[in-house]
Amino acid sequence: MGKGMSRYKFFWQGCKDGNAGAGFLISDWWIDRIVDVKRVNERIMCLKVLIGDKLVTCICAYAPQTGRSAEEKDSFWDPMISVTGSTAASEFIVVGGYLNGHVGTNVYGYDGVHGGYGFGERNADGERILEFCDAMELIVTNTCFKRQKNKLATCVSGGTVSACFILLLVAVVKM
Repeated sequence: MGKGMSRYKFFWQGCKDGNAGAGFLISDWWIDRIVDVKRVNERIMCLKVLIGDKLVTCICAYAPQTGRSAEEKDSFWDPMISVTGSTAASEFIVVGGYLNGHVGTNVYGYDGVHGGYGFGERNADGERILEFCDAMELIVTNTCFKRQKNKLATCVSGGTVSACFILLLVAVVKM
């Protein structure tokens, strides 16, 4: 590679039928700072990295789509709660991924969790995201700042505009 180019290491977990997967693509500059990699299942993966003197737990998650069975959704959310809840109180948590829900534009009882700048109408899966964040003391950070209207949607197909594949970044220091 040319000068200034970096190499990467790919940490990944998937499944045989190809309908789920989670992973991290990490620059080699960060490799020596990785403390732990945990492949929870084909939808959840955790990476702990030391940034300065702070341990950061990064969780990559891919929730089942709207319309999937309650059992499939529970098999995603139960481990998410377990992983997040077992993170040390001194660690910073960042969850990034497709959580497949609409949290909507309004806070509606989720002050401190929802920043008021969501997209569309809240659906049942979005409600579950907000309940998870509330229980885990996390914040839906991409609802905390105003964006241009053309940057709100994450999925545009066949004339349908949606944020059903919401890229959710939640972070909080649990001290």
